[in-house]
Amino acid sequence: MPINFLLPQFFQGVSSFTVYATDMLPRLRLTKQVRGSSVVSSGVQLIPYTVVIAISSIFAGEISTRTHIIRPLIWVGFGITSLGFGLMYAFFTPDVTIATQSGLLALTSFGVGLSITTPMLVIQAAMPPEDMAAATSAWILVRSFSATIGA
Repeated sequence: MPINFLLPQFFQGVSSFTVYATDMLPRLRLTKQVRGSSVVSSGVQLIPYTVVIAISSIFAGEISTRTHIIRPLIWVGFGITSLGFGLMYAFFTPDVTIATQSGLLALTSFGVGLSITTPMLVIQAAMPPEDMAAATSAWILVRSFSATIGA
């Protein structure tokens, strides 16, 4: 198995780990520690995040399938995610309204949804056909490991 795909996978895995690790901190901090919510209440407050991330992932898949434009989706996704996290850290206080909280979670999850599935398309496009299965499985391994450590 050639090593030519492991180095980009490693750096992609590091960026995925960073996104997941920084993704969990503000959500847990807001709903559990800052607001003092119960477990059920925290889950209900995170529904906008979950719904929007699913919708934006489908949206990113449709755009990349129909237009074959992938990299700008990743860039825009990381940009929106960064903006959302910056606004979260600026506005999340114990007295933040549920509407503000839901809006900021939706904004952040829209960016995460755009950039969560599209990097695999870039990796597969860069690999020769004989390395595609190994590259895909390495991507899934790194992604799963990053999600486990980050979450």
